[in-house]
Amino acid sequence: MKQRLKRTFLCLLAILGAHFAYTALAVPLLEPTIELSLSITKSAQQHAPRERGFVSLFPADSWELDGPKVLETDRGKLIFDDYERLPSKKPLPGIKPISRMKLTRCSMIFDAGQETGDPRPIVLRAPEGAVLFFEGELNIPRGKFGRLVGGELTGEVVIYSPPTSGQDDGLEIVTRGIRIEERKIWTPHDVAFRYGPNSGTGGDLAIVMHPPTKTNEKALSKSSVGRIKSFQLVRVDKINLQVPAGKLAIGGSPRKKPADLRKTTLVDFKCRGALEFDFDEYLLSLDDHVDVLRHNSDGPSDQLNCQHLDIHFSNDNNADGDSELASAGAKPTKIVAFGLPVTLRADSMGGLARGEELQMDLETNRVWIRDRNGVELRTEKYQVASSEIEYELGPDGRLGRMWAAGPGRVTGRFGDENRPFEVSWQNDVLLEDFEGSKWLRFVGKAHVQAEGSGEFSADELHVFLDETPRPDNPKRFAIQPDRLKATGHVRFDSPRMSGALDEANIWFMSPDSPDAASSAGNQPPLLSATGNQPPDQMRKLHVTAEKLNAELQLGDQPQVVRLAAAGRVHCESIDAPDSQSISLDCNSFQVERGNTDNPVATIVGEPARVGAQGALIVGQTIQLFYGSNVVEMQGPGEMTLPRKNAPQHPSHLAWQRQMRFDGRSATFDGDAVARGVQLLRGGEQLHFNARGDSLTAELTRFIDFKKLDERGEIGLRDLRFNGLSVIRSEVFDLQGARKSTEQMHVHNLSFSQATGKLHGDGPGWVTSVHNGSDLFKEGQFATTPKGMHYLRVDFERELVGDLNRRQVEFLGRVRSLYGPVSSWDQTIQATRTSQLGQRDVVINSERLSIADMGQKRDRFDAIELEATGNAFVRGQTFTATGQRVSYAKAKDQLILEGDGRNDAVLQFQQTPGSEPGTLNAGKILFWPDSKHFELDRFRSLDLQNLSQFQRREDRR
Repeated sequence: MKQRLKRTFLCLLAILGAHFAYTALAVPLLEPTIELSLSITKSAQQHAPRERGFVSLFPADSWELDGPKVLETDRGKLIFDDYERLPSKKPLPGIKPISRMKLTRCSMIFDAGQETGDPRPIVLRAPEGAVLFFEGELNIPRGKFGRLVGGELTGEVVIYSPPTSGQDDGLEIVTRGIRIEERKIWTPHDVAFRYGPNSGTGGDLAIVMHPPTKTNEKALSKSSVGRIKSFQLVRVDKINLQVPAGKLAIGGSPRKKPADLRKTTLVDFKCRGALEFDFDEYLLSLDDHVDVLRHNSDGPSDQLNCQHLDIHFSNDNNADGDSELASAGAKPTKIVAFGLPVTLRADSMGGLARGEELQMDLETNRVWIRDRNGVELRTEKYQVASSEIEYELGPDGRLGRMWAAGPGRVTGRFGDENRPFEVSWQNDVLLEDFEGSKWLRFVGKAHVQAEGSGEFSADELHVFLDETPRPDNPKRFAIQPDRLKATGHVRFDSPRMSGALDEANIWFMSPDSPDAASSAGNQPPLLSATGNQPPDQMRKLHVTAEKLNAELQLGDQPQVVRLAAAGRVHCESIDAPDSQSISLDCNSFQVERGNTDNPVATIVGEPARVGAQGALIVGQTIQLFYGSNVVEMQGPGEMTLPRKNAPQHPSHLAWQRQMRFDGRSATFDGDAVARGVQLLRGGEQLHFNARGDSLTAELTRFIDFKKLDERGEIGLRDLRFNGLSVIRSEVFDLQGARKSTEQMHVHNLSFSQATGKLHGDGPGWVTSVHNGSDLFKEGQFATTPKGMHYLRVDFERELVGDLNRRQVEFLGRVRSLYGPVSSWDQTIQATRTSQLGQRDVVINSERLSIADMGQKRDRFDAIELEATGNAFVRGQTFTATGQRVSYAKAKDQLILEGDGRNDAVLQFQQTPGSEPGTLNAGKILFWPDSKHFELDRFRSLDLQNLSQFQRREDRR
């Protein structure tokens, strides 16, 4: 388009060919320095035309070759066959008389080579004669002539010049009735001209000259053109010019070969007004409905329409001799077109330019177009609207410089799919040189919108462009973005991402750049232009930050190599229905190796927060290794995981030293803490807080960072503490009232929320305070006034439990202490029997199992205890020993069993300090409520104190 536009404008330069006609017509008629009385070198005697050297200038049968009279000067020859002195006009007082001389037939031969360096003569023929006016007396025989002040060339006048050898540059002008005045030469008749292949017709010709002055008369006499002020053709019918195709390009194009110069293109000029050339200003003007049509042999024609057209020239007599314009001593420098509007149609390229004023500076290669109502530039794919545009062409086909006023816009289509786009601005658009690159700047609410790609806006948008020779054609240049900078209210919205920034900087890298290493596998979807997910599963992100820097690798699928966002960074997903969101809040966010299989994202904040599908990670520094699906964090942090069946009670994990997460399990080091809520049977809630040196948490499902759109709940499945673990828990009923509180100190605790399994290593201890009835039903074991009971279990080896079944088992030198308390914080300290309260019980064994077989936790209606391995039970009024001791509250039954060699022993007293009764048997069944007992494999009985018991029957 740019080269075609230059050629279209340069068609106007061909009008300079008419300058040859002006020179040829004006010089022989207006040269006042030809005073025959002073310049005659030979008499007007007849000589053979061959001796005069002009035989070749006239047809063989012309009168000029049949013994004419010839007057020769240093500037040419006047040929005539006869003359007649006409009566002089009566002069006015104080003015010299005007003498007249009539030439029957005359011709002039002007030697133009003295002024132009062109050896070709210019011939003027007036076959119907001429009348010349001289100042003062006229005496032809004596050679006395006054100053030529005017004349008339009657009839047809022909001016011509023969062509240069081997060239088509002959000149011919045909008109009639030329009138010569002291300051003007004119004719009201038709004028036709031909210069080589160029031709034109018009009428009402006028040539105006400067008045001579004493100070410059001598200097002006040396130039045949310098005394002319203007040339005007009032009526222009048409001008047809054959412009050398090789001369249509500007901007430093290399010189064409001679064969190329013979290629021409036809240009037609028309106007309703006048054509004028101002020799003082070297300005050629066409007025009123000016039409310039350039014919293209290989396609549609190009056309310029305007109301007024000016072509400025410089006076350069040293013009390139290779140029067709050089012999005119001038070359075009500037073209200006005015109109309402000026319209340039480059149909050969589907282009159009429209405005009130169009200028083209041919020396600086600058084009300027203006319109108060908006300039319009259009091609087959692009449209530009602005009030004013200025563009300076670059050398050798490179980008130049540009300025466009706002408000303005560019619309068009791009890509193989011809998708529409629009660029708009409010203040200015500038294209300038900057440190070896081109700087394209949009100032004032710059906005870019493209169908299928989204939109982008900023107060200012800066694009830095590089030009490199194309591999297939080094003389042509490929334009590639080097850097983009957007400042002030930066906003963008695309199918995959939207955002708001204060500033954005993007560096572009070519696909073969050494810094842009090729990806070894598939590009991660969040860092590529389109990703590899179906459109209905694509996740859209919204980003806000103070500043964003990125390095983008260009190619068929652009890829982010590096990315850095800083200053109140926030990112959240805008998801389709039924999907779960992801979010990010931090001070800075960086991505490295974005075009590889394992990009690394670093998130820094005070603290930074990362959420994905309901899960939340909080910490100072978070690193995501995208390819290996690993998240690492140094320093303290916290993770929150949702629970589908208890969304108001998510699980929380915290740590102090570091964290590592591989998508399935997370390891937390340094004072790791887990807290959450476990739903129990009957709707009760167990609130727990577990702490340990380190913690490993297993999730309910695998999280793949490459496929974040998978559906399904993310929650805690298993917890494993390493080292000493401390747990506090509380149970609340449906009304939110606290029913129990527990504490646990164990080693290497593990817990599964999915199965309810619990395990811990000893040594350790567990305490529990519950609100409800006593372990025993009535009497001295009845419910305490406040209904609170305390249990502590110490063990040496391990703890095994199932919270879903409400079972727990302690192994290894187990010691249990049970009794009533009056507050949630009260404990029981009893190392000796004398320290036991009235309802306190101590159980020692190698193994202790506790199970709640009922439905109501607060009543302990179906609790079962079993102590095995040298079991010993002690209360304030009883003791029991055996290999196995069990108690089932629902049956109110205590069972003691020996090991086969040693009997079970039960001692009981009605009141503290009284003599106890003793039972020895292989198995003792005792009902504390009724004080009944049964003996199996009986060995001994203390009859003296048997009244302490109520024997149901002897089952030996």
